Amino acid sequence: RRWQREGLLAPDPGPALYLLEQTFSIEGGTLTRVGLLARFRAVDPEARVVLPHEQTRKGPKEDRYRLLKATRANFSPIFLMFRDEGERFAALAADFVGAAPALTFVDDGGVRHRLWRVTETGSIEGLARALAGQAYIADGHHRYATALRYRDENGLDGAFTLGYFTPLDAPGLLVQPYHRVLSAGPSLAEARVVLAPHFDLRDAPHATAAARAVEASSAPYAFALAEPEKGALVAESRGDGRSLLPPDVPPSLAALDTYFLHHAVLTPLLGVPA
Repeated sequence: RRWQREGLLAPDPGPALYLLEQTFSIEGGTLTRVGLLARFRAVDPEARVVLPHEQTRKGPKEDRYRLLKATRANFSPIFLMFRDEGERFAALAADFVGAAPALTFVDDGGVRHRLWRVTETGSIEGLARALAGQAYIADGHHRYATALRYRDENGLDGAFTLGYFTPLDAPGLLVQPYHRVLSAGPSLAEARVVLAPHFDLRDAPHATAAARAVEASSAPYAFALAEPEKGALVAESRGDGRSLLPPDVPPSLAALDTYFLHHAVLTPLLGVPA
């Protein structure tokens, strides 16, 4: 309410979609991604319209639900990807990107944002058609689960939530290494002793160098541990590494580095609480 009183938050005079261009630098290069900010209706995964790929946890879901219930506002969009059949979305977006944006700013992470307000009925309908197929959740599984719970408690009008939609083949759609910050766990020296029977180990001067070594590894599984001011440790599996996983794990899960890290390393070997 204070934001509304101070004019920081205000409703638009009419229905609109928002085209967002983000430009950022990474590893010496520059990438640009264009996507659409829009409300959409949350539906059950069984409908195969919005497709999740992650399990969710009770704590984060409860935290997001309490925030939504208290504010009745979506502060962060769910990040979704879609197939841009015939590049229809790209063609529509190009018409706006060539014009002056309604808003331009650079955020604290150095990302440049340019925003266009889409209010013309024909453009809105064209963008809606381009996004009419399936969407895949890239980030925001807990927010999506929260939207479903809010819908169940408030009816269909409560099913609307905020999404950011970008094409699957967008040049600025980048998947970076998977990281976890551990609040509890062994030191690098202790981890070395536990991991040595199962992995080939080598030292790295810092986390950046370790990440590059992991990226360049040809081992079935590779990961690194880093400790502030004490360098990093790169671990590469011997053989296929599958012996560290339960025998009944489906191949689709066993192929995921994140699954291997959590179910073969962090808790079983390093004693990190699940």
